Amino acid sequence: HYQYVILDVVDQDSLKTIANALHQLPVLGGSSALAEELPVNVRERNIQGLGSLPPSNGMGILCAAGSLMPQTKAQVEYMRQKGASILELDTLKILDDGERTMTIQELCRRIGAALQQGDDVVVHTSNDPEVVAETKKMGQAQGQSTTEVSRIVSEALAEVVASCVEQLGLNRLLIAGGDTSGAVCSRLGIKGMRVWQELEPGIPSCISLGDVPLFLVLKSGSFGGPDFFAKAIAHLRTGS
Repeated sequence: HYQYVILDVVDQDSLKTIANALHQLPVLGGSSALAEELPVNVRERNIQGLGSLPPSNGMGILCAAGSLMPQTKAQVEYMRQKGASILELDTLKILDDGERTMTIQELCRRIGAALQQGDDVVVHTSNDPEVVAETKKMGQAQGQSTTEVSRIVSEALAEVVASCVEQLGLNRLLIAGGDTSGAVCSRLGIKGMRVWQELEPGIPSCISLGDVPLFLVLKSGSFGGPDFFAKAIAHLRTGS
């Protein structure tokens, strides 16, 4: 037999009643009017981890930039001029199985030392065109496509971030690059986020859902002006 229910409405209250009854179903079809009332039910559900900002630990803010976009490069250089600690993840060593683990561990050690001194840290992947080309060439020699090389680099940067979170108790992060943001969220086990505040069009800060919330800014590599990292870090530090 069929398990379908076809409904009609006479007013907005009807939509509220239907949304309240059906909001947990995995698939709903029909007029977009029903979608107007569904968020009300989602908002009112008791989702763990929707509280206030996680407390600051007093250390500097970590930014991980994996994008090769010129906007991201300009943002990294802006932070360099402002006195932030700028560290590079050597992508050639990441592709070398014999050096990968040691490279990540040493980078984490340097990041931790700077953050504990109160310095803001920007760790970025190699963005010099010659190094990027050499990284791709090295990957191809190992039988990896350009996409696979990008994934390996993103996952390595995510491992750096996760190690710093686990070792230092970091709970405020700025991540630049779509692939990098996805890799970091996956590595940290983030399943959902609550939007906290819009910093620029299309770039909000968020609080991750769960027992140990993180205060995050995730952005595409092409978004934001040269000073965006500085603005985002200031926001992550204060929450305002």
